[in-house]
Amino acid sequence: WGHLYWGGATFWLMAEIEIFDRTGGSRVLRDAMRAICSNDAGIARLAEPEDVMRAGDAAIGSRLLEPLYLRFAGNAPEIDLPALFAKLGVSGSGASYREDQSAPLAALRERIGKA
Repeated sequence: WGHLYWGGATFWLMAEIEIFDRTGGSRVLRDAMRAICSNDAGIARLAEPEDVMRAGDAAIGSRLLEPLYLRFAGNAPEIDLPALFAKLGVSGSGASYREDQSAPLAALRERIGKA
């Protein structure tokens, strides 16, 4: 179950980062999730995952979630989490971590923290 749980968490973190990058910060994962939840392809009824991802893609104006889902759906891709966290400006472990305000994705990290 751990692989599925952490794989899902990694998928949504990667989606957040890619949306932020691709839209220059004008859109975030929350925009896609709102559309998914208000669309027939969302949680209101059972749907194919690809349909759910397409609804999110339409909201952000970029085909991003569906290809990312397909990448994760087979074999989970290898993600260099330490490098990813460094880009977000997070280092350390447990209760002793530091935030780097000069990191490339520090603005996104701040946005996620306020959500």
